[in-house]
Amino acid sequence: MIITVPFNNFRGYPSIEQNDCVVLRRPNYPTGMHIEIAFPFHEDTPNFTLTVPEALTIRNAIDDLVAVKMLGEPEPRYCVASDWAPSNINIPDAARIRGLLDDYQLQSDYDAGARQAIQRIIGILKLKEDK
Repeated sequence: MIITVPFNNFRGYPSIEQNDCVVLRRPNYPTGMHIEIAFPFHEDTPNFTLTVPEALTIRNAIDDLVAVKMLGEPEPRYCVASDWAPSNINIPDAARIRGLLDDYQLQSDYDAGARQAIQRIIGILKLKEDK
């Protein structure tokens, strides 16, 4: 397997196009898996042969330098109405919030999700039901 990584090289003169590259190759050596790194446009630079742990160390070092952090999926956080103090929302605003339920009456997933969100808001704010 061979992978080429093009990049801009400002050696000599500035360029806006990708005018250099690194070639990564995984040869099938009988002694185990290795990664070869070559700079084909740099005659004075030798090819490097790295073991897999050495190659992964370079990858981790690059990740640390650019501070890329892989984030997991956020955990859903639901507020429980009993955890909150009673709401001080005035009656017209409370009626407008409850009135939003009328705007999402279709049986689509979008409207169902909107109704669920509005119900959570009503629960969090402890709005009294219209009687």
